[in-house]
Amino acid sequence: MAKNMDEHSSARSVLRDDARHQSTRNLVFYLILLGLVSSHFALSYVMNAHQQFDLHDYLNGRAPLPYQYRALPAWVLYLASNTTLARSISAHLPAPFYDPAQLMFLLLVAISMAGMIEITRRCALIVTSDGELAMIFAFLTPTAAYISYVSWANGYLLAFAYDIPALTLFGWAYYFILRSNFIGFAIAFFFAALARNTAAFLIVVFLCHQWTDVPSLLRREGLRLAFIAAMYVAVTIFLYYLYGQNLSELQRGPLRGTGVDVPGGFFIFQSVNIENLLLPIYWPSLLSFVGWLWLPVLLGWRRLDHPGVRRTLLVLPALWFLAVMIGGRIHEVRVFGEMIWFFVIGLSIIARNWLMERGYGKRVANCG
Repeated sequence: MAKNMDEHSSARSVLRDDARHQSTRNLVFYLILLGLVSSHFALSYVMNAHQQFDLHDYLNGRAPLPYQYRALPAWVLYLASNTTLARSISAHLPAPFYDPAQLMFLLLVAISMAGMIEITRRCALIVTSDGELAMIFAFLTPTAAYISYVSWANGYLLAFAYDIPALTLFGWAYYFILRSNFIGFAIAFFFAALARNTAAFLIVVFLCHQWTDVPSLLRREGLRLAFIAAMYVAVTIFLYYLYGQNLSELQRGPLRGTGVDVPGGFFIFQSVNIENLLLPIYWPSLLSFVGWLWLPVLLGWRRLDHPGVRRTLLVLPALWFLAVMIGGRIHEVRVFGEMIWFFVIGLSIIARNWLMERGYGKRVANCG
């Protein structure tokens, strides 16, 4: 009897050691892949496109509106590119990286993508409670970003310095929503709002995750909602105070004369967007929004059992589409980019439930 117990104890010890070694191997592989994907994404995004506006104008606060309002990446790039280290390294590099601003832009995109992968892993871990599955789905975000950002940048030869950092900050704020950590969300929301005005949609996401009914929602979350809304308004006013005197893109950019100027340097493209929406040539691009992830989410919808994520996917795409129709360019699939987060997390839940239906959870438990 004692001998059998010793054998079982020894077997359990071996299994624990094997599990630890497997976990270490998975982590090493994950970190290597994270570095490779991040660097490849940054090079693909930066090398084959030019900026919609002059990068140095953006860093010095002179880019056309509304682009200059996406200010946080500009501040980071300005500070980083004016360091002695950046200047000394860039002096020995070929074009375009002999310019410290371009070198720091490449680095910022790579760091943002690495952060995006790790944030995705943590978000997926919250909703699936499965570390290995979360590591796999962590790379679904950059896959979708390749379609929404890199393919668009390479096809139209245009890139925007703030796109990828803003996408990462948006996901960081969403991570805290999933964790129900309001203080973390408020901090991340502040930085996301400084990076891009699409952070306003995070308020809708917060509502979707906290929703019960209007009276109880206002009792529980009224002050928090008021605080977040006030923060967004304050950031908007601050950025307008800094850059509101800049000319709008319609006044000085390549699309001058199309659309309608509105106060604050914004503009409306309604008629152009309706025309583009009706042209079949744009349909493949439009259907590829969020990297085609809408298709597997739609097919697996009945397995999406997370109420907050489900409500977000029911409400937010329609609101986002309406906002783009009014104040964006519908043919630029990148304008839907931040919604990648919700479809990746939704798909990770669907995949987890699909696997559990086929005994995946039981096999993992037995192996443990």
